[in-house]
Amino acid sequence: MGFVIYRTYPKTPAAGPSALSSLLLMPFALLFGAPFLNPGSEILIMVGFGLAFAIASITLTEGVKRLSAAETSLLSILEVVFAPVLAWLLLSEVPARLTFTGGALILVGVLGAQAWPRKAAAI
Repeated sequence: MGFVIYRTYPKTPAAGPSALSSLLLMPFALLFGAPFLNPGSEILIMVGFGLAFAIASITLTEGVKRLSAAETSLLSILEVVFAPVLAWLLLSEVPARLTFTGGALILVGVLGAQAWPRKAAAI
């Protein structure tokens, strides 16, 4: 749904809604979680993850302004494929064989959609 909004209103800043949603959710996170009970080193890791996620969200929403919403949604599913591969390479966590099979199917679908794009139907 969010991709369609950014495509319809391309002048909407990408960082604004993301920052606002984070600020609105922060009291609930503090209420139901206990983030400050973690050691300082883990808090730094959580801050790093938050910054990386914010940058990824902003670049994805900026990309929606240049690509179709369907194409952006299709490309964003590649995160599902690359997460187990990165866990395998960086953390030595070996994924199950079916994980590789599912990832390969998704990758074939995404690459196939990029190789043979369909023409948009006239409305």
